[in-house]
Amino acid sequence: MGGVLEVAGIDGFLANSTEFYAEADEEGEAWRAFTRAWWEKFGPTPVRVLDLNELCDVHQLLVRERGDGPARSQQTKLGNLLRAKRDRVFGELRIGLAHDGGHKGKLYALALMNAEPAAPPSSAEVGACGGFVDPWADDAPAVAPGNLEAETGTFGERSTGQVPSEKAPVSP
Repeated sequence: MGGVLEVAGIDGFLANSTEFYAEADEEGEAWRAFTRAWWEKFGPTPVRVLDLNELCDVHQLLVRERGDGPARSQQTKLGNLLRAKRDRVFGELRIGLAHDGGHKGKLYALALMNAEPAAPPSSAEVGACGGFVDPWADDAPAVAPGNLEAETGTFGERSTGQVPSEKAPVSP
């Protein structure tokens, strides 16, 4: 797209994309800073919203998001924000609900996400557990021609290996 616009004499297409994305991701950066400070202080330990609000006060985190009201108001806003951000990943840290104490409060915890996702199991491993076997995988079990007779035909009828004709009787 940029090459077409350049030929047309329109310079500077997406020239400010870095600044644009930096401004657009202010919220994400604020949450990454918050989760980093949270992890450094508490690690994976479940924490009360009250403790996280105090952490925000000490490090001046999520100031705009929590508002400028009294501590109880900021704590309520932070609790609502955490509920909305539950299961979201910021950097390598996922926010999770560790314990729902109802009206007594919730405990939130961070989980460190793996940098590399685990390799999916091979189709032979999945098939051994009774799961789906990919017939085109290199390690899929071979299907012998004799096994094809056991497959069902159209409408659940057992296949006879013959091509059905229009006049063939249909068995019940």
